[in-house]
Amino acid sequence: MGVPAGLKLNHALNNILGKFFLYHIHMWWTFLIFIKPIMDFAVEVLVLFGKLGVTFQIAIAADLLALVSFHAYCIYVHAARLFNLQLTGITGLFRLFLGKKQNPLRERVDSCQYQPDQLFVGTLLFTILLFLMPTTWVYYAVFTMLRLALIGFGGFLTRMKFYLQVMPVYTFFKWLFHSYSTCSTVNIKVYSHRTEGPVVLVMTLVVASWHQTWDRCIPDTIIRHPSIEWNKIISNIIWGELLYPFNNTDTSENDINQEKEANKQNKKHKKQKEKKQKSNTINEIHKETINHNEEDNNFTGIEENQDKEETDDEGTPPKKRANMNTGNNLNNTKETHKSDTKTPKQPSKRQLKREKTEKKENEKKMASKMDAMKKGLNYVSKWKHARSEWKFEKLRQIWLIDNLLDETSIPDDIFPTVLEYFEGCKGMAREQLLKKGMDVIRKVEEDEENKDEVESIAYQRARKLLQALPTET
Repeated sequence: MGVPAGLKLNHALNNILGKFFLYHIHMWWTFLIFIKPIMDFAVEVLVLFGKLGVTFQIAIAADLLALVSFHAYCIYVHAARLFNLQLTGITGLFRLFLGKKQNPLRERVDSCQYQPDQLFVGTLLFTILLFLMPTTWVYYAVFTMLRLALIGFGGFLTRMKFYLQVMPVYTFFKWLFHSYSTCSTVNIKVYSHRTEGPVVLVMTLVVASWHQTWDRCIPDTIIRHPSIEWNKIISNIIWGELLYPFNNTDTSENDINQEKEANKQNKKHKKQKEKKQKSNTINEIHKETINHNEEDNNFTGIEENQDKEETDDEGTPPKKRANMNTGNNLNNTKETHKSDTKTPKQPSKRQLKREKTEKKENEKKMASKMDAMKKGLNYVSKWKHARSEWKFEKLRQIWLIDNLLDETSIPDDIFPTVLEYFEGCKGMAREQLLKKGMDVIRKVEEDEENKDEVESIAYQRARKLLQALPTET
């Protein structure tokens, strides 16, 4: 609360923030005094559970760290929220000072004409917030560093627990003693080389690195920790957004289930592609064998016809012989053309390049679809479970409107939350939803061919949508 690092802070704001945070610490100490007997009993119980293993002890230590640092987390949340509000206010007032404004619907900055009294009040508020910024920034920087240290240590404990649980001990000892089962490559050296005699080569097995053996021994069913998103962490620190533990980038269970379903779908697609490739190769081999057999049969038939013609030519006049020869030549040319058309041609380099580019484009499209699906479902889950962190996004709402009746995009577990999200909508979004539901119901009820689709999921969802959004009278 003095002069940290020689910075001249605002006395009134510094005094208020310092007393506020000291009051939080005082409340935490009083809470610990009242709860001391329960904590002693809990520590004894945890010590008994600690006999179950090292990983259990590490998990207990990580949980205790989160409980002990709860007061620091509360102070960090207050400082981060204050810094974020002040920063957003400064950016908005700076746009007002430049004669611009943020357009959230189109997600861009548009020019705007303000009145003189608006500009006057805006410049006053801008200067006040700007000169109060160093005071809040000092508190925010201190508690952000403390939060980063706690998150880093907690993430280290959880990752160490994961690696100890997954570590293949048997393969580790085999790799340590250079067993043949851990070898991956072969090293071949020339032992002796003579001009006249044979060349003698020496082959030795090379043990793979520990990273390769680790990756091969961990089963695919285990969900690994996601990589740390450093860019996201830095952007959150700059803009004053809250930092969460490194091991919980996607905290909701729905996101984990979605990732599992996506992995299952990818595996199914891979299996289907492999089956198609195998069937295509078998069909090509079968066609080649058929073509070879037909060519052999044609060749034997031509030889037999030639023998017959030679025997018949002896008793025919010369004019008829010439006509017969021309007819045979025409038949031979036709048969050769047929055989040439039947033989399969190898794909050219251009065709292979086109196929590769098409595969890459399809993979990119699938990845973009999966990314949009994850973002849309995360948007709805935040609206339902973490309303304080939720922000309105027009693109996510448009995606939900387009894919509301699609079972593959929005699962049945999340569909009720999406309906709840759209219950209070108004304007164009409400009109689009009503139109979409009515179109599906009309198609099913009017067409006689679509009567079997009454029990379809799209039809059921359309009826639920119309029940949730009654038409205005």
